[in-house]
Amino acid sequence: MSVKLKGIDVSKWQGAIDWAKVAGDGVKFAMIRLGYGSKDGTACGADGYYQKNVEGALKNGIAVGCYFYSYALTVEAVKREAAFVIQQLAKYKGRILYPIAFDIEDKTQAGLGRSTLTAMVTAFCSALEAAGYYASFYCNADWARNRLDMNALARFDFWLAQWASAPTYTGHAYNMWQSSSKGSVAGISGNVDMDTAFVDYEAVIKKNRLNGYTGESTGAGAGNGGNMSERQNFVNTAASFIGCKEADGSHRQIIDIYNAHKPLARGYAVKYTDAWCATFVSAMAIKCGLTDIIPTECGCGQMIRLFQKLGEWQENDAYTPQPGDVIFYDWQDSGVGDNTGASDHVGIVESVSGSTMKVIEGNMSNAVGRRTLQVNGRYIRGYGLPKFKGGAASSGNTDSKPASGTGKKTVAQLADEVLAGKWGNGADRKSRLTAAGYDYDAVQNAVNAKLSGQKAKKSNTEIAKEVIAGKWGNGADRRKRLEAAGYNYAAVQAIVNKLIG
Repeated sequence: MSVKLKGIDVSKWQGAIDWAKVAGDGVKFAMIRLGYGSKDGTACGADGYYQKNVEGALKNGIAVGCYFYSYALTVEAVKREAAFVIQQLAKYKGRILYPIAFDIEDKTQAGLGRSTLTAMVTAFCSALEAAGYYASFYCNADWARNRLDMNALARFDFWLAQWASAPTYTGHAYNMWQSSSKGSVAGISGNVDMDTAFVDYEAVIKKNRLNGYTGESTGAGAGNGGNMSERQNFVNTAASFIGCKEADGSHRQIIDIYNAHKPLARGYAVKYTDAWCATFVSAMAIKCGLTDIIPTECGCGQMIRLFQKLGEWQENDAYTPQPGDVIFYDWQDSGVGDNTGASDHVGIVESVSGSTMKVIEGNMSNAVGRRTLQVNGRYIRGYGLPKFKGGAASSGNTDSKPASGTGKKTVAQLADEVLAGKWGNGADRKSRLTAAGYDYDAVQNAVNAKLSGQKAKKSNTEIAKEVIAGKWGNGADRRKRLEAAGYNYAAVQAIVNKLIG
Protein backbone atom coordinates (compact mmCIF):
# COMPACT_ATOMS: atom_id res chain seq x y z
CA MET A 1 0.00 0.00 0.00
CA SER A 2 2.24 2.78 -1.25
CA VAL A 3 -0.51 5.44 -1.55
CA LYS A 4 -1.92 6.99 1.59
CA LEU A 5 -4.53 9.71 1.08
CA LYS A 6 -6.38 11.60 3.81
CA GLY A 7 -10.16 11.55 3.60
CA ILE A 8 -13.43 11.90 5.48
CA ASP A 9 -16.98 10.62 5.17
CA VAL A 10 -19.91 12.93 5.87
CA SER A 11 -23.69 13.12 5.85
CA LYS A 12 -26.42 15.52 6.92
CA TRP A 13 -25.34 14.94 10.53
CA GLN A 14 -22.30 17.18 9.97
CA GLY A 15 -24.61 20.05 8.96
CA ALA A 16 -23.27 22.88 6.81
CA ILE A 17 -19.62 22.36 5.90
CA ASP A 18 -17.04 24.98 4.90
CA TRP A 19 -15.38 22.96 2.16
CA ALA A 20 -12.68 25.54 1.52
CA LYS A 21 -11.44 25.06 5.07
CA VAL A 22 -11.71 21.29 4.74
CA ALA A 23 -9.48 21.42 1.67
CA GLY A 24 -7.07 23.67 3.51
CA ASP A 25 -6.78 21.03 6.22
CA GLY A 26 -5.26 18.58 3.77
CA VAL A 27 -8.34 16.45 3.05
CA LYS A 28 -7.94 14.89 -0.41
CA PHE A 29 -11.23 13.01 -0.73
CA ALA A 30 -14.69 12.80 0.80
CA MET A 31 -17.11 9.88 0.83
CA ILE A 32 -20.49 11.61 0.89
CA ARG A 33 -23.72 9.93 1.91
CA LEU A 34 -25.96 9.83 -1.13
CA GLY A 35 -28.95 8.56 0.80
CA TYR A 36 -30.61 5.68 2.57
CA GLY A 37 -32.82 2.73 1.71
CA SER A 38 -35.79 0.94 3.19
CA LYS A 39 -36.61 -2.62 4.15
CA ASP A 40 -38.31 -3.36 0.80
CA GLY A 41 -36.35 -0.82 -1.25
CA THR A 42 -39.41 1.18 -2.32
CA ALA A 43 -38.95 4.16 0.01
CA CYS A 44 -35.37 5.29 -0.58
CA GLY A 45 -34.40 8.87 0.15
CA ALA A 46 -31.56 11.23 -0.67
CA ASP A 47 -29.43 12.65 2.14
CA GLY A 48 -30.50 16.21 2.86
CA TYR A 49 -26.97 17.50 2.22
CA TYR A 50 -26.04 15.18 -0.66
CA GLN A 51 -26.07 17.80 -3.40
CA LYS A 52 -24.60 20.59 -1.26
CA ASN A 53 -21.75 18.38 -0.09
CA VAL A 54 -20.91 17.06 -3.55
CA GLU A 55 -20.90 20.52 -5.09
CA GLY A 56 -18.96 22.03 -2.20
CA ALA A 57 -16.27 19.37 -2.22
CA LEU A 58 -15.81 19.43 -6.00
CA LYS A 59 -15.69 23.22 -6.09
CA ASN A 60 -12.77 23.11 -3.67
CA GLY A 61 -10.77 20.42 -5.43
CA ILE A 62 -11.68 17.53 -3.13
CA ALA A 63 -12.30 14.22 -4.90
CA VAL A 64 -15.74 12.75 -4.21
CA GLY A 65 -17.12 9.26 -3.70
CA CYS A 66 -20.53 8.31 -2.33
CA TYR A 67 -21.99 5.79 0.05
CA PHE A 68 -25.54 4.55 0.51
CA TYR A 69 -26.89 3.32 3.85
CA SER A 70 -28.95 0.20 3.31
CA TYR A 71 -31.99 -0.88 5.29
CA ALA A 72 -32.91 -3.63 2.80
CA LEU A 73 -33.96 -7.02 4.12
CA THR A 74 -33.94 -8.94 0.82
CA VAL A 75 -31.90 -9.13 -2.37
CA GLU A 76 -34.84 -7.74 -4.37
CA ALA A 77 -34.99 -4.74 -2.03
CA VAL A 78 -31.27 -4.14 -2.58
CA LYS A 79 -31.81 -4.10 -6.33
CA ARG A 80 -34.37 -1.33 -5.87
CA GLU A 81 -31.92 0.56 -3.65
CA ALA A 82 -29.25 0.22 -6.35
CA ALA A 83 -31.62 1.55 -9.01
CA PHE A 84 -32.30 4.57 -6.79
CA VAL A 85 -28.57 5.18 -6.32
CA ILE A 86 -27.90 4.99 -10.07
CA GLN A 87 -30.67 7.49 -10.67
CA GLN A 88 -29.28 9.92 -8.07
CA LEU A 89 -25.76 9.65 -9.50
CA ALA A 90 -26.85 10.62 -13.02
CA LYS A 91 -26.37 14.35 -12.61
CA TYR A 92 -22.78 13.87 -11.44
CA LYS A 93 -21.61 11.38 -14.05
CA GLY A 94 -17.98 12.02 -14.92
CA ARG A 95 -17.41 14.11 -11.79
CA ILE A 96 -17.57 11.58 -8.93
CA LEU A 97 -14.19 9.89 -9.18
CA TYR A 98 -14.09 7.75 -6.03
CA PRO A 99 -16.07 4.54 -5.36
CA ILE A 100 -19.80 4.19 -4.85
CA ALA A 101 -20.06 2.18 -1.62
CA PHE A 102 -22.82 -0.01 -0.22
CA ASP A 103 -23.01 0.55 3.56
CA ILE A 104 -24.35 -2.62 5.19
CA GLU A 105 -24.36 -2.54 8.97
CA ASP A 106 -27.88 -1.85 10.24
CA LYS A 107 -29.04 -3.86 13.27
CA THR A 108 -32.22 -4.87 11.42
CA GLN A 109 -30.04 -6.75 8.93
CA ALA A 110 -27.74 -8.46 11.41
CA GLY A 111 -29.77 -11.67 11.69
CA LEU A 112 -30.38 -12.26 7.98
CA GLY A 113 -27.60 -14.81 7.70
CA ARG A 114 -24.28 -14.91 5.91
CA SER A 115 -25.69 -16.19 2.61
CA THR A 116 -28.40 -13.55 2.29
CA LEU A 117 -26.19 -10.66 3.38
CA THR A 118 -23.46 -11.73 0.95
CA ALA A 119 -26.00 -11.96 -1.87
CA MET A 120 -27.23 -8.46 -0.99
CA VAL A 121 -23.75 -6.97 -1.27
CA THR A 122 -23.22 -8.82 -4.53
CA ALA A 123 -26.52 -7.55 -5.96
CA PHE A 124 -25.75 -3.91 -5.18
CA CYS A 125 -22.14 -3.94 -6.40
CA SER A 126 -23.03 -5.88 -9.54
CA ALA A 127 -25.79 -3.42 -10.42
CA LEU A 128 -23.46 -0.46 -9.98
CA GLU A 129 -20.74 -2.14 -12.04
CA ALA A 130 -23.23 -2.93 -14.78
CA ALA A 131 -24.11 0.78 -14.87
CA GLY A 132 -20.43 1.63 -15.32
CA TYR A 133 -19.49 2.66 -11.78
CA TYR A 134 -16.61 1.65 -9.51
CA ALA A 135 -18.47 -0.26 -6.80
CA SER A 136 -17.38 -0.88 -3.23
CA PHE A 137 -18.90 -2.07 0.04
CA TYR A 138 -18.45 -0.88 3.62
CA CYS A 139 -18.75 -2.72 6.90
CA ASN A 140 -16.91 -3.08 10.18
CA ALA A 141 -14.43 -5.82 11.04
CA ASP A 142 -17.01 -7.79 13.03
CA TRP A 143 -19.40 -7.99 10.09
CA ALA A 144 -16.52 -8.89 7.79
CA ARG A 145 -15.45 -11.74 10.06
CA ASN A 146 -18.81 -13.09 11.16
CA ARG A 147 -21.66 -12.03 8.87
CA LEU A 148 -20.33 -11.90 5.32
CA ASP A 149 -18.65 -14.48 3.11
CA MET A 150 -15.65 -12.35 2.24
CA ASN A 151 -14.23 -14.97 -0.11
CA ALA A 152 -17.38 -14.74 -2.22
CA LEU A 153 -16.98 -10.95 -2.24
CA ALA A 154 -13.30 -11.01 -3.13
CA ARG A 155 -13.80 -9.32 -6.50
CA PHE A 156 -15.36 -6.20 -4.98
CA ASP A 157 -13.49 -3.29 -3.47
CA PHE A 158 -13.76 -3.20 0.34
CA TRP A 159 -13.92 -0.19 2.67
CA LEU A 160 -13.05 -1.39 6.17
CA ALA A 161 -14.36 0.29 9.31
CA GLN A 162 -12.11 -0.41 12.29
CA TRP A 163 -11.60 2.40 14.77
CA ALA A 164 -8.04 1.97 15.94
CA SER A 165 -4.58 3.46 15.61
CA ALA A 166 -3.85 0.74 13.04
CA PRO A 167 -6.13 -1.88 11.44
CA THR A 168 -5.80 -5.45 12.65
CA TYR A 169 -8.31 -7.05 10.28
CA THR A 170 -6.53 -9.53 8.01
CA GLY A 171 -9.31 -10.99 5.84
CA HIS A 172 -10.52 -9.46 2.58
CA ALA A 173 -7.98 -6.96 1.21
CA TYR A 174 -9.20 -3.41 1.76
CA ASN A 175 -8.30 -0.26 -0.17
CA MET A 176 -9.96 2.22 2.16
CA TRP A 177 -9.97 2.31 5.95
CA GLN A 178 -12.26 4.27 8.28
CA SER A 179 -10.07 4.74 11.34
CA SER A 180 -12.17 6.92 13.64
CA SER A 181 -15.62 8.41 14.20
CA LYS A 182 -14.25 11.22 16.33
CA GLY A 183 -11.93 13.05 14.00
CA SER A 184 -11.54 16.80 13.82
CA VAL A 185 -11.23 18.73 10.57
CA ALA A 186 -11.27 22.46 9.91
CA GLY A 187 -14.57 23.60 8.42
CA ILE A 188 -16.68 20.94 10.20
CA SER A 189 -18.30 21.50 13.59
CA GLY A 190 -18.04 18.48 15.87
CA ASN A 191 -16.76 15.01 15.16
CA VAL A 192 -16.26 13.53 11.71
CA ASP A 193 -15.31 10.08 10.43
CA MET A 194 -11.71 9.87 9.24
CA ASP A 195 -10.61 7.70 6.33
CA THR A 196 -7.45 6.69 4.51
CA ALA A 197 -7.31 5.55 0.89
CA PHE A 198 -4.48 3.23 -0.10
CA VAL A 199 -5.33 3.45 -3.81
CA ASP A 200 -5.35 6.48 -6.09
CA TYR A 201 -8.99 5.89 -6.98
CA GLU A 202 -9.23 8.98 -9.12
CA ALA A 203 -6.42 7.78 -11.38
CA VAL A 204 -7.87 4.26 -11.61
CA ILE A 205 -11.38 5.47 -12.42
CA LYS A 206 -10.14 7.92 -15.03
CA LYS A 207 -7.88 5.33 -16.65
CA ASN A 208 -10.74 2.84 -16.96
CA ARG A 209 -13.34 5.46 -17.93
CA LEU A 210 -15.65 4.52 -15.05
CA ASN A 211 -18.30 6.60 -13.27
CA GLY A 212 -19.14 8.28 -16.57
CA TYR A 213 -15.68 9.82 -16.95
CA THR A 214 -14.95 10.52 -20.63
CA GLY A 215 -11.74 12.53 -20.45
CA GLU A 216 -13.61 15.76 -21.04
CA SER A 217 -13.58 18.70 -18.67
CA THR A 218 -16.66 18.75 -16.45
CA GLY A 219 -16.83 21.79 -14.23
CA ALA A 220 -19.26 22.68 -11.46
CA GLY A 221 -22.83 22.17 -12.50
CA ALA A 222 -21.95 19.85 -15.37
CA GLY A 223 -24.57 17.33 -14.41
CA ASN A 224 -27.23 20.02 -14.66
CA GLY A 225 -26.25 21.17 -18.11
CA GLY A 226 -23.65 23.71 -16.92
CA ASN A 227 -20.42 22.87 -18.74
CA MET A 228 -21.94 19.60 -19.96
CA SER A 229 -24.02 19.89 -23.09
CA GLU A 230 -27.74 19.27 -22.93
CA ARG A 231 -27.18 16.38 -25.33
CA GLN A 232 -24.67 14.66 -23.08
CA ASN A 233 -26.76 15.23 -19.98
CA PHE A 234 -29.77 13.67 -21.73
CA VAL A 235 -27.70 10.65 -22.81
CA ASN A 236 -26.05 10.22 -19.40
CA THR A 237 -29.37 10.42 -17.59
CA ALA A 238 -30.83 7.72 -19.83
CA ALA A 239 -27.76 5.53 -19.26
CA SER A 240 -28.18 5.86 -15.50
CA PHE A 241 -31.47 3.93 -15.70
CA ILE A 242 -30.01 0.91 -17.52
CA GLY A 243 -30.98 -2.22 -15.61
CA CYS A 244 -34.34 -0.92 -14.41
CA LYS A 245 -36.89 -3.60 -15.27
CA GLU A 246 -40.41 -4.83 -14.75
CA ALA A 247 -39.28 -8.06 -13.06
CA ASP A 248 -38.27 -6.27 -9.84
CA GLY A 249 -40.52 -3.23 -10.18
CA SER A 250 -37.60 -0.82 -10.58
CA HIS A 251 -39.14 0.44 -13.87
CA ARG A 252 -41.92 2.03 -11.83
CA GLN A 253 -39.77 5.04 -11.00
CA ILE A 254 -39.72 5.84 -14.74
CA ILE A 255 -43.51 5.66 -14.96
CA ASP A 256 -43.76 7.80 -11.83
CA ILE A 257 -41.53 10.52 -13.31
CA TYR A 258 -43.76 10.63 -16.39
CA ASN A 259 -47.06 10.68 -14.50
CA ALA A 260 -45.89 13.39 -12.09
CA HIS A 261 -45.35 15.79 -15.00
CA LYS A 262 -48.41 17.86 -15.84
CA PRO A 263 -50.26 18.20 -18.08
CA LEU A 264 -50.29 14.52 -19.00
CA ALA A 265 -50.23 13.86 -22.72
CA ARG A 266 -53.84 13.31 -23.80
CA GLY A 267 -54.72 13.26 -20.08
CA TYR A 268 -53.58 9.64 -19.73
CA ALA A 269 -51.68 8.33 -16.69
CA VAL A 270 -49.46 5.44 -17.74
CA LYS A 271 -50.00 2.17 -15.88
CA TYR A 272 -47.09 0.05 -14.65
CA THR A 273 -48.32 -2.72 -16.97
CA ASP A 274 -48.40 -0.55 -20.12
CA ALA A 275 -45.73 -0.59 -22.82
CA TRP A 276 -43.33 2.16 -21.77
CA CYS A 277 -40.68 2.83 -24.44
CA ALA A 278 -42.03 6.31 -25.33
CA THR A 279 -42.73 6.93 -21.65
CA PHE A 280 -39.03 6.27 -20.93
CA VAL A 281 -37.84 8.85 -23.49
CA SER A 282 -40.36 11.35 -22.12
CA ALA A 283 -39.31 10.70 -18.51
CA MET A 284 -35.68 11.38 -19.40
CA ALA A 285 -36.71 14.67 -21.03
CA ILE A 286 -38.70 15.59 -17.92
CA LYS A 287 -35.79 14.72 -15.62
CA CYS A 288 -33.39 16.85 -17.70
CA GLY A 289 -35.79 19.79 -18.04
CA LEU A 290 -35.95 19.43 -21.84
CA THR A 291 -39.69 19.13 -22.44
CA ASP A 292 -39.64 22.27 -24.59
CA ILE A 293 -37.59 20.44 -27.23
CA ILE A 294 -38.54 16.79 -26.52
CA PRO A 295 -42.31 16.25 -26.52
CA THR A 296 -43.71 14.12 -23.70
CA GLU A 297 -45.84 11.24 -24.93
CA CYS A 298 -46.56 7.62 -24.09
CA GLY A 299 -47.13 6.54 -27.68
CA CYS A 300 -44.57 6.40 -30.50
CA GLY A 301 -46.88 7.57 -33.28
CA GLN A 302 -48.08 10.61 -31.37
CA MET A 303 -44.52 11.46 -30.33
CA ILE A 304 -43.50 11.48 -34.01
CA ARG A 305 -46.34 13.87 -34.81
CA LEU A 306 -45.23 16.18 -32.01
CA PHE A 307 -41.62 16.16 -33.26
CA GLN A 308 -42.97 17.03 -36.71
CA LYS A 309 -45.00 19.87 -35.24
CA LEU A 310 -41.85 21.23 -33.56
CA GLY A 311 -39.96 21.07 -36.86
CA GLU A 312 -37.60 18.49 -35.35
CA TRP A 313 -38.37 15.44 -37.50
CA GLN A 314 -35.92 13.63 -39.81
CA GLU A 315 -37.70 11.30 -42.25
CA ASN A 316 -34.59 10.00 -44.03
CA ASP A 317 -33.54 6.58 -42.65
CA ALA A 318 -30.02 7.14 -44.02
CA TYR A 319 -29.44 10.12 -41.72
CA THR A 320 -26.36 9.74 -39.50
CA PRO A 321 -27.59 10.58 -36.00
CA GLN A 322 -25.91 12.34 -33.10
CA PRO A 323 -25.97 11.23 -29.46
CA GLY A 324 -29.20 12.46 -27.92
CA ASP A 325 -31.26 12.10 -31.10
CA VAL A 326 -34.44 10.07 -30.64
CA ILE A 327 -34.70 7.05 -32.95
CA PHE A 328 -38.00 5.38 -33.91
CA TYR A 329 -38.38 1.81 -35.20
CA ASP A 330 -40.84 -0.09 -37.37
CA TRP A 331 -40.45 -3.85 -36.95
CA GLN A 332 -42.41 -4.43 -40.18
CA ASP A 333 -39.81 -2.60 -42.27
CA SER A 334 -38.92 -4.60 -45.39
CA GLY A 335 -35.47 -3.04 -45.56
CA VAL A 336 -36.18 -1.66 -49.04
CA GLY A 337 -36.45 2.10 -49.55
CA ASP A 338 -37.28 4.75 -46.95
CA ASN A 339 -39.61 3.42 -44.26
CA THR A 340 -42.82 5.41 -43.75
CA GLY A 341 -44.80 2.83 -41.74
CA ALA A 342 -46.21 2.98 -38.23
CA SER A 343 -43.67 3.13 -35.40
CA ASP A 344 -43.48 0.29 -32.85
CA HIS A 345 -40.61 1.34 -30.61
CA VAL A 346 -38.34 4.26 -29.70
CA GLY A 347 -34.96 4.87 -28.05
CA ILE A 348 -32.22 7.45 -27.43
CA VAL A 349 -29.03 7.37 -29.50
CA GLU A 350 -26.12 7.00 -27.06
CA SER A 351 -23.12 6.97 -29.38
CA VAL A 352 -22.16 6.70 -33.03
CA SER A 353 -18.89 5.19 -34.28
CA GLY A 354 -18.48 4.97 -38.03
CA SER A 355 -21.54 3.19 -39.37
CA THR A 356 -22.53 1.71 -36.00
CA MET A 357 -24.71 3.28 -33.35
CA LYS A 358 -25.67 2.34 -29.80
CA VAL A 359 -29.15 3.12 -28.54
CA ILE A 360 -30.61 3.17 -25.01
CA GLU A 361 -34.20 1.95 -24.92
CA GLY A 362 -36.92 1.60 -22.33
CA ASN A 363 -39.14 -1.49 -22.42
CA MET A 364 -36.47 -3.48 -24.29
CA SER A 365 -37.43 -7.01 -23.24
CA ASN A 366 -39.25 -5.32 -20.32
CA ALA A 367 -36.15 -3.43 -19.14
CA VAL A 368 -33.95 -0.44 -19.92
CA GLY A 369 -31.16 -1.75 -22.14
CA ARG A 370 -28.84 -1.08 -25.05
CA ARG A 371 -29.15 -2.03 -28.71
CA THR A 372 -26.41 -1.87 -31.37
CA LEU A 373 -27.40 -1.41 -35.01
CA GLN A 374 -26.18 0.01 -38.28
CA VAL A 375 -26.74 3.55 -39.48
CA ASN A 376 -29.28 3.31 -42.31
CA GLY A 377 -30.05 -0.23 -41.21
CA ARG A 378 -33.34 -2.05 -41.34
CA TYR A 379 -36.24 -1.18 -38.99
CA ILE A 380 -35.39 2.54 -38.73
CA ARG A 381 -38.55 4.64 -39.05
CA GLY A 382 -36.94 8.05 -38.58
CA TYR A 383 -35.53 10.43 -35.98
CA GLY A 384 -36.63 13.16 -33.64
CA LEU A 385 -33.93 15.85 -33.57
CA PRO A 386 -34.19 17.90 -30.37
CA LYS A 387 -32.74 21.40 -30.70
CA PHE A 388 -30.21 21.08 -27.90
CA LYS A 389 -28.09 23.92 -26.57
CA GLY A 390 -24.56 23.72 -25.21
CA GLY A 391 -22.56 21.79 -27.77
CA ALA A 392 -22.26 18.20 -28.86
CA ALA A 393 -22.28 15.00 -26.89
CA SER A 394 -19.42 12.53 -27.02
CA SER A 395 -19.69 10.83 -30.40
CA GLY A 396 -18.87 7.28 -29.48
CA ASN A 397 -16.02 4.85 -29.29
CA THR A 398 -13.52 2.78 -31.20
CA ASP A 399 -12.51 -0.82 -30.63
CA SER A 400 -9.93 0.24 -28.06
CA LYS A 401 -11.95 2.91 -26.23
CA PRO A 402 -14.99 2.29 -24.00
CA ALA A 403 -18.32 3.80 -25.09
CA SER A 404 -18.62 7.41 -23.97
CA GLY A 405 -20.45 7.85 -20.71
CA THR A 406 -20.90 4.11 -20.11
CA GLY A 407 -17.73 3.24 -18.21
CA LYS A 408 -17.76 -0.11 -20.05
CA LYS A 409 -14.61 -1.90 -21.17
CA THR A 410 -14.17 -3.26 -24.67
CA VAL A 411 -14.13 -6.99 -25.40
CA ALA A 412 -10.42 -6.73 -26.19
CA GLN A 413 -9.68 -5.08 -22.83
CA LEU A 414 -11.68 -7.73 -20.98
CA ALA A 415 -9.90 -10.53 -22.83
CA ASP A 416 -6.55 -9.11 -21.70
CA GLU A 417 -7.83 -8.96 -18.11
CA VAL A 418 -9.08 -12.55 -18.29
CA LEU A 419 -5.65 -13.69 -19.49
CA ALA A 420 -4.11 -11.75 -16.61
CA GLY A 421 -6.26 -13.73 -14.17
CA LYS A 422 -8.59 -10.91 -13.12
CA TRP A 423 -11.91 -12.65 -13.87
CA GLY A 424 -11.39 -16.17 -12.50
CA ASN A 425 -12.05 -19.37 -14.42
CA GLY A 426 -14.88 -21.56 -15.67
CA ALA A 427 -18.34 -20.95 -14.22
CA ASP A 428 -16.97 -18.29 -11.88
CA ARG A 429 -15.62 -16.28 -14.83
CA LYS A 430 -18.94 -16.52 -16.66
CA SER A 431 -20.89 -15.49 -13.56
CA ARG A 432 -18.65 -12.49 -12.87
CA LEU A 433 -18.59 -11.20 -16.42
CA THR A 434 -22.35 -11.60 -16.78
CA ALA A 435 -23.02 -9.91 -13.43
CA ALA A 436 -20.87 -6.97 -14.57
CA GLY A 437 -23.05 -6.62 -17.67
CA TYR A 438 -20.70 -8.08 -20.27
CA ASP A 439 -21.28 -10.66 -23.04
CA TYR A 440 -19.44 -13.73 -21.74
CA ASP A 441 -19.44 -15.52 -25.09
CA ALA A 442 -17.90 -12.54 -26.88
CA VAL A 443 -15.18 -12.18 -24.25
CA GLN A 444 -14.40 -15.90 -24.19
CA ASN A 445 -14.18 -16.00 -27.99
CA ALA A 446 -11.70 -13.13 -27.84
CA VAL A 447 -9.69 -14.94 -25.17
CA ASN A 448 -9.60 -18.11 -27.24
CA ALA A 449 -8.54 -16.14 -30.29
CA LYS A 450 -5.72 -14.44 -28.41
CA LEU A 451 -4.50 -17.81 -27.18
CA SER A 452 -4.60 -19.30 -30.68
CA GLY A 453 -3.50 -16.19 -32.54
CA GLN A 454 -6.69 -16.21 -34.65
CA LYS A 455 -9.37 -13.63 -35.20
CA ALA A 456 -12.17 -13.90 -32.62
CA LYS A 457 -15.43 -15.43 -33.73
CA LYS A 458 -18.40 -13.24 -32.87
CA SER A 459 -20.98 -14.34 -30.34
CA ASN A 460 -24.50 -15.30 -31.37
CA THR A 461 -25.76 -12.09 -29.76
CA GLU A 462 -23.39 -9.97 -31.85
CA ILE A 463 -24.44 -11.82 -35.01
CA ALA A 464 -28.12 -11.38 -34.10
CA LYS A 465 -27.59 -7.63 -33.85
CA GLU A 466 -25.93 -7.68 -37.27
CA VAL A 467 -28.92 -9.60 -38.63
CA ILE A 468 -31.25 -6.89 -37.31
CA ALA A 469 -29.03 -4.29 -38.98
CA GLY A 470 -29.50 -6.11 -42.31
CA LYS A 471 -26.01 -7.60 -42.70
CA TRP A 472 -26.99 -11.24 -43.23
CA GLY A 473 -29.86 -11.08 -45.69
CA ASN A 474 -33.25 -12.76 -45.23
CA GLY A 475 -34.93 -16.16 -45.30
CA ALA A 476 -33.05 -19.05 -46.87
CA ASP A 477 -30.20 -16.75 -47.90
CA ARG A 478 -29.63 -15.75 -44.27
CA ARG A 479 -29.59 -19.36 -43.12
CA LYS A 480 -27.13 -20.33 -45.85
CA ARG A 481 -24.76 -17.46 -45.09
CA LEU A 482 -24.83 -17.99 -41.31
CA GLU A 483 -24.23 -21.72 -41.54
CA ALA A 484 -21.45 -21.21 -44.07
CA ALA A 485 -19.77 -18.88 -41.56
CA GLY A 486 -20.02 -21.54 -38.85
CA TYR A 487 -22.97 -20.12 -36.86
CA ASN A 488 -26.05 -21.92 -35.53
CA TYR A 489 -28.90 -20.39 -37.53
CA ALA A 490 -31.64 -21.43 -35.10
CA ALA A 491 -29.77 -20.02 -32.09
CA VAL A 492 -29.08 -16.72 -33.83
CA GLN A 493 -32.65 -16.40 -35.08
CA ALA A 494 -34.01 -17.03 -31.58
CA ILE A 495 -31.94 -14.11 -30.27
CA VAL A 496 -33.10 -11.93 -33.17
CA ASN A 497 -36.73 -12.67 -32.32
CA LYS A 498 -36.11 -11.86 -28.66
CA LEU A 499 -34.34 -8.56 -29.41
CA ILE A 500 -37.01 -7.25 -31.74
CA GLY A 501 -39.91 -8.64 -29.77
